[in-house]
Amino acid sequence: MAGTSVKQERRLAILITHLGPGGAERVSADLAGDFAQSGWSVTIITLDQSVPDFYPLIPSVSRISLPGGMPSGNPLTAILNNISRFRALRRTLRSLRSDVLLGMTSQCAVLAILVSIGLPNTAVAAERNYPSRLRIPRAWHCLRKTLYRHAAAVVVQSDSARQWIRHYTGAENIAVIPNPISLPLPSHAAGLSPDDCVDPSRPVLLAVGRLTPQKGFAQLIEAFGQLHQMFPEWTLVIVGEGPQRDALRKMADAHGLGQYVLMPGTTGNIARWYRRAEIFVLSSAFEGFPNVLLEAMAHGKAVVSFNCQTGPNELIDHGRNGLLVEPVGDPTNLAKALASLMSSPEHRESLGAAAVEVLDRYRREHVVERWQQALNGVFPPENSKESSG
Repeated sequence: MAGTSVKQERRLAILITHLGPGGAERVSADLAGDFAQSGWSVTIITLDQSVPDFYPLIPSVSRISLPGGMPSGNPLTAILNNISRFRALRRTLRSLRSDVLLGMTSQCAVLAILVSIGLPNTAVAAERNYPSRLRIPRAWHCLRKTLYRHAAAVVVQSDSARQWIRHYTGAENIAVIPNPISLPLPSHAAGLSPDDCVDPSRPVLLAVGRLTPQKGFAQLIEAFGQLHQMFPEWTLVIVGEGPQRDALRKMADAHGLGQYVLMPGTTGNIARWYRRAEIFVLSSAFEGFPNVLLEAMAHGKAVVSFNCQTGPNELIDHGRNGLLVEPVGDPTNLAKALASLMSSPEHRESLGAAAVEVLDRYRREHVVERWQQALNGVFPPENSKESSG
């Protein structure tokens, strides 16, 4: 009698530090849901219990938070914490019987490769920033250089990142997969309404991101300061939270911009802020793939961005659907580009109308299909057995 093939259930574990606000965290939550809905058994594993989840998971995605995410006061404590975390993660993987462990962000990717040694699962590394510019601790940097070639695959967000990873680590199986976009954007935590923050009569220049030097908000405030006398009716809103909050607040006050630069913190209703804005600006020194720029364009906004590595020049066709500014970090040239839009509603409307084309180029189902191809390619061969009657 003919044999019957028994299909193996596909099990995916995604390792990330936490599910707090951030681009990598959002993509992890979305990706987990997409794979679960396509029939995979999916678990998200996080390492830092101190950060509450910002992105909800669909019920079919399992959620594990490992202990050991406490601060390390000295090198010995750090070593002991990492050993404890390593052992806990191996126990978890054995229990889950995962086939693929996807490490999201550099350190989690390195840990995924290390912890998979001697286990039946394969490890996939996912870089979520431009790796040559993102500083990580030296030990992790050296481990990445050594271990990435042993990953079943490495996923990056741009061709520039692919070239760097191949040259620096010797990895060969590298997939370039940008982030997807789908509307409407989900709302998460209760957020501050733009109407409660900004006078409805005032046009808004919007920036979104973690308040860190990478995002270039100091240069943005400098540029806005150059424009304030010419465009006193405008308000700059920077949505996000981070360690530079106090320094940026003091800088805005020193420029006499206290009431014209607003920093409402992290908000779960970011789509309302995109709709409220007249112009969106990305002032980053570097990016992996700028989710917020993609989202603003999908909402039909006129956008201005430094032409940083990597991502903006893949989204923006300069002069047609947005403006690119060079050199990166130059507040005067950024101010000139912003002024050209702040002074012309017609120019803003024209750029915004062309910007929405990104919805087709980065449609979620297309990007998810590329992830499916990448992970299917590293999945262990299916076991089959025959039964006879």
